[in-house]
Amino acid sequence: MTTSTMKWTQRDIEAAAKVLASASAVGAPLPTLTDEEVVALDGVQHEQLVALPWLSAQDASKELMCAIALRGLLAKELVYPVVFEGETEPSRLHATEEITGALTLRRSGSSVVSVERTVSTGKRWLYGYLHDEGVLLEEVDESGLHGFTVVTRDQLVPRLAEFVDPQQAAARDTEATLYTEAQFEAHAATALVDTQAASNVVAFNSTTNEFPTVTVYTGPSGVHVLTPRVEGSPESVPEDTASVAFELQETSAASLARVLGGLAGLA
Repeated sequence: MTTSTMKWTQRDIEAAAKVLASASAVGAPLPTLTDEEVVALDGVQHEQLVALPWLSAQDASKELMCAIALRGLLAKELVYPVVFEGETEPSRLHATEEITGALTLRRSGSSVVSVERTVSTGKRWLYGYLHDEGVLLEEVDESGLHGFTVVTRDQLVPRLAEFVDPQQAAARDTEATLYTEAQFEAHAATALVDTQAASNVVAFNSTTNEFPTVTVYTGPSGVHVLTPRVEGSPESVPEDTASVAFELQETSAASLARVLGGLAGLA
């Protein structure tokens, strides 16, 4: 999460705490930002861990696009110049407390869960930043709009499940089947023929530095979860000879919630 490169001020910390204090089951909405506004406020020099679909598609300089974005934020009074004691001219820009809190929370979570959902018409992304007092959600669409919401921790798994399975098609559990890569490619054409959405779900824990991942396939007939399994442990199998198998299982709503909760570290 590159938190080591971020320097938090007392205002950042207080704004983040205030935003988390507003967490609720229904979700407290925060200001929506564009790709270029997020990058401008977060710092052009910082690598972004989220999708930037609109900004990435532009030919113009990222620095220029972000400078233009700051002008718009200033005009809307979401950002304002600050004159510190002893100074005569503004030396820094401050964003509103809600924006400052959200940007701090997305860089300081104990873990992050990211989902990239692909359908026939395009992609959409959801990121969950976990904190002891709540979870910041960031949803990104293909136009580069970033919608922020803060929810209680118990709402993360339901929100993830709703995102990957909006039609609530998860209905039954089957035995898990293990495939080689070639076997899965041959089997998928039949088993996943009615898939309407494929969601890659990845979690990152700042303590363990692990990246557990699953892929969720959703269609009218049900929901399947694909989990990669590394054959052999790193201690016993050389990295260049280790093989990856794929475990495929149809899941009920309860099982899907357990899988997603396990990835998020909430199971």
